[in-house]
Parts: sequence; structure tokens; C-alpha cells
Amino acid sequence: MNEELRSYTKVSHTGNTTFDVILNKYLYECEINEIKFNCDVRVSNLKFVENYDLIAILSNLLDNAIEAAVHSEKRTITLETDYRNNYAVNIISNSCDIPPMSNDEILLTTKSDKKFHGIGLKSVKRSLNKYNGDFSWDYDSDKKMFSVAVSFLDESALIES
Repeated sequence: MNEELRSYTKVSHTGNTTFDVILNKYLYECEINEIKFNCDVRVSNLKFVENYDLIAILSNLLDNAIEAAVHSEKRTITLETDYRNNYAVNIISNSCDIPPMSNDEILLTTKSDKKFHGIGLKSVKRSLNKYNGDFSWDYDSDKKMFSVAVSFLDESALIES
């Protein structure tokens, strides 16, 4: 199955087939939507994260990024990975002309049908909890940029040290 998945990917940076497939899906979606997608994923491949969780986290966050960027003037998304103190950190930044809605630091959906929307970030948080992970976000109103950072505790690194 991994070989079949590799055949669908134009770009392979991470050493994690699932991560590569996700990246390629969103590179393609950005290309279709004329969004500039920059990624630097050389540091962390998240092999310790189950595929289901990796898909839930990255897909929800990148879907949200595309939705905001496609309605912005700059139309950009950046995905960066880093590794800090046994945590794999992923930062997704996107152009966002309309400030996000929040309530007590919790992001709220901007879609009119709230009953069927707003569950993506709950899914992200639920998956992150399995890895003692964390989720934070920031909006720079001057630059009109939204950023979300997710971090995963790499317990295998704790065992090795």
C-alpha cells in the first residue's frame, strides 16, 4: 500500500508516506485555487503519530487555511515543522483578511450553519490529547496572517535520552 501511495505523490519530503500524501493533496488544492503554498518539513516526520490522527489534524488545519487564504488578497499558506524539547511542532500560517472569531481563546466557526460546522478543531484537539500535544493560534491584524501551532510529545525521544 505504501508503494501505491508513493505513486500518487509528486513531492516527498518527510520520510512519512501519510504526511507526504497529505502534503501533495494540499499542494494540488493550493495550485487549483491559486494559493502560494510554501512548506519546510525537513525536521519532523511524525512517524510516531497514528495515520488517522495525522490526517485528522493536518487535514482540518489545512482545510481551514485554504478556506481563509482563498478569500484573502495575498493568498498564501506556509507549513513549517520543527523539533523543540522532545516536541514535534507544526506551524501553519495563512493569509486571512477577516480576523477569526473567538470566545475565551476558543476559535469559533464563521459558517452560517453552526450546527454542522466547528467540529474540525475539536477533532484536532482530541487527536493531540493522545500525544500529550498542544494547540495554539495567533492572528496578526497588521499582516493579516493567521497562525496555528500544534505540538506532539515524541515519547520515543524520551525513552532514547
